[in-house]
Amino acid sequence: NSQRRYVTLTGDAATTTASDTLKKYYNRISAFRGIRDASTTVSIRNFKDFEETKNFVPDFPESLDQGEFIKKLLEERWRELAGEQNTRWYDLTRFGLLVNNVKNNKSQINALTGRSLNATAYGTQLLNTPNAKYEYLPIPLNEIRLHPKLNQNKDY
Repeated sequence: NSQRRYVTLTGDAATTTASDTLKKYYNRISAFRGIRDASTTVSIRNFKDFEETKNFVPDFPESLDQGEFIKKLLEERWRELAGEQNTRWYDLTRFGLLVNNVKNNKSQINALTGRSLNATAYGTQLLNTPNAKYEYLPIPLNEIRLHPKLNQNKDY
């Protein structure tokens, strides 16, 4: 038989890293509210309560709020997935922090290389601030016509 057979997986994708597991449970906890709209005063549940995370997740203090947890989550994902392509960009975009993060870090030193963020292997480059317009792609007009309650992304 010359046809290839492909395995179809159902259910949640396998979690390969501790930070992926934390992100998965954070998304479940925050599913009933928007991540960006969540109050930062709401206490986060301790991840030791979950079977999948109890052996490798540190104890989070009861006083840890969602804003602090998001910071810890993004720091962990940055360290663990530093070699992955665009992972940091997607994380910052997902949480609505990309534009502000680039603006705040233009003159910072890259912790991995010890060089200015403006320095590259080819010399000093200008670190452009991304335009917030391009955070989301435009929704095609055909989709908006098919679904009249659908709103176009801002700036399009």
